[in-house]
Amino acid sequence: MSQRKPSNALALYAFLSSRLNQGRGFGSFVKGTAVLGILVGATALWITLSVVRGFSTVITDKTIEFAPELTISLASGERFTRSDTLVQRLETTISSQLEQSGRFVRAQQPEQTQPSLSVILDDQVMIQHNGIVTGGLLRGIEQTQFEPLSPFIEQDVCVETAWLDGNTDGESLQRSQRGIPVWMGQGLAQELGLTVGQSGRLLRLDMERLAQDLPTIGMFRLCGILATGIAPLDNGLVLAPLSHTQSFLEVDNRTGTGIAVNVDGSTQQQITLLQDAILAGLPYTFVVESVYQRWRSLFAWIELQEQTIPLVITFLVLIAAFNLVGAVMMMVLERTQAIAVLRVLGMPQSRLRVYFLMEGVRVALLGLFGAAVLTTLIHWIQWTTGVITLPIESYYMETMPLYPTVLDSVIVIGATLGLSILASWVPATIASKYNPTVTLRFQQ
Repeated sequence: MSQRKPSNALALYAFLSSRLNQGRGFGSFVKGTAVLGILVGATALWITLSVVRGFSTVITDKTIEFAPELTISLASGERFTRSDTLVQRLETTISSQLEQSGRFVRAQQPEQTQPSLSVILDDQVMIQHNGIVTGGLLRGIEQTQFEPLSPFIEQDVCVETAWLDGNTDGESLQRSQRGIPVWMGQGLAQELGLTVGQSGRLLRLDMERLAQDLPTIGMFRLCGILATGIAPLDNGLVLAPLSHTQSFLEVDNRTGTGIAVNVDGSTQQQITLLQDAILAGLPYTFVVESVYQRWRSLFAWIELQEQTIPLVITFLVLIAAFNLVGAVMMMVLERTQAIAVLRVLGMPQSRLRVYFLMEGVRVALLGLFGAAVLTTLIHWIQWTTGVITLPIESYYMETMPLYPTVLDSVIVIGATLGLSILASWVPATIASKYNPTVTLRFQQ
């Protein structure tokens, strides 16, 4: 069966329509401006979504990796002297409460039914190096608590020996020439001018017995730099093995200020259920904080960003819409004579309307292609160089995080194409209703 050939009228319409796309001068300028507007708007929308997801993802993931899911301590903030008994009681309490409630289910890790517990010992200390003195939080942790932090440690020089050097017989480590092995927050190390391998002094003042006792003084050696990239997490923090910290503070090896409960792979809802189960089995003298409560300021800041960004995106979309409406309208006005000729030759209004709708979509596709190239380039430059920096006191991190997702691309492309069709509808309708007789007489 032979293929049906298009009529001469359709061929003529196609030829004339193709000539409309070969605009010169002002027409080309208008179309180029429209493409540039779509490019800038789509790029801004892509980057904005990527930054929002970057802040949310980086801060949430690093905070949960850095901090234990739950922290148990005395409501008074004082030390407890029988950490071994407390850990045993907690293990029993957690097991019994979870068995009774049956509400806590490990996500995709059914073989790990019991959360891991480890002792923490915190105390405020003064840190001295090379004539500079500043304050910090000395935190003694067990090796099981240190292992999740290892990805954040830079230039670790004593990870294999630090956990073997501790004195568990109560002998003070301030007599040791090697000093206490510590891992210090990046901001604190920079303030003191410390580099890995250097030594300094730790000073601890007991304010309750200041008149009777001299300050406790001990040497430390810097084993590595703790750098999470989020200032509130590691600034002012000094990590040390628990046994060394207990010896420096002259307490026995069962003393602590908190119990860290690690439950890897759990959702916020599951952590809350476990928190309720632990609280139900402990006396009122203890408090149980989740990672979301302990670092509530970080998560509140993320929530604030997520609430304000949709407003910014709305304005970007509106600006792009007005830009496209104006551009297509200018193309219609610039081609009035050609439109009149097509109408005189018999082109129906519906076909003319479709032409200008497709013209808007064509402009949008060109702009989207340029936006995709530009967005990819910006992401690559930022990932490789970190050239876009942020004030750490306001944004909690030094460089702008970018986290693109497939969903963001679908949103940008879908919104841009949908907006282009809507923005082109009015100019296309106006163009289709031109009176060719009046238009040609005016042109003469």
